[in-house]
Amino acid sequence: MVMLILSVSYSQNVFSTQYSFTRNSLPVDKGEHYIAINPIGPEVHLAITRNFSAGFTSSVVAAPVIGNMRYTIPLDEKNNLGVGLTAGSIFYPKYAGFGTFFYGSFTWGDRDNNFNFSAGYVRIQGLGDHRHRKWNGPVFSLAGMTKIKEDAFFITELLCFVENNNLHAELMPILRITPTPKSAFQIGVGIIILDNSAASTPVGTIGWFRTMNSKKNRKPKP
Repeated sequence: MVMLILSVSYSQNVFSTQYSFTRNSLPVDKGEHYIAINPIGPEVHLAITRNFSAGFTSSVVAAPVIGNMRYTIPLDEKNNLGVGLTAGSIFYPKYAGFGTFFYGSFTWGDRDNNFNFSAGYVRIQGLGDHRHRKWNGPVFSLAGMTKIKEDAFFITELLCFVENNNLHAELMPILRITPTPKSAFQIGVGIIILDNSAASTPVGTIGWFRTMNSKKNRKPKP
């Protein structure tokens, strides 16, 4: 199945550490927190210490609730490694479950221009009446960002999930604009390819992103 999706959201320079779906290994500095509010619910990311961040995503009815942690390992000024964990509940009209996603990533570049490769493994286990249903498989992502104007960036991400030898993929090109130092917006059109056995299809969103403090944007120290 192929579906076109239009999505709009808002962000700031620290969002150069995040593409449409995945986060890269670019380092963060302590205190570079940000929030995202959209019609589905809130998303919060906290830079707890240098190179370590954690957060959560939920909905207006507090279901699902998904937590995430990420640790980055700067190798030099342009090369960075990262490891992360995402885990939480999954609720859809016809399905309930719990999932975990472990991944590693390599990023080349800086907050203006970068390329990222991520790979990991996802496990989703059904709950209640769906306890016999589960999805396990590798996930990988190729993504990149390039600065095309002083306040504009072009981003492309390809996310793939392999399950029972079936490939599910989504390609998302994005134009991101940063009108102020503390916020920005982005517009993307996604193409999703799913096998007929897929439980659901992601949807686009409209959201607002903003930093949670007054720290000026600056390049984190290695």
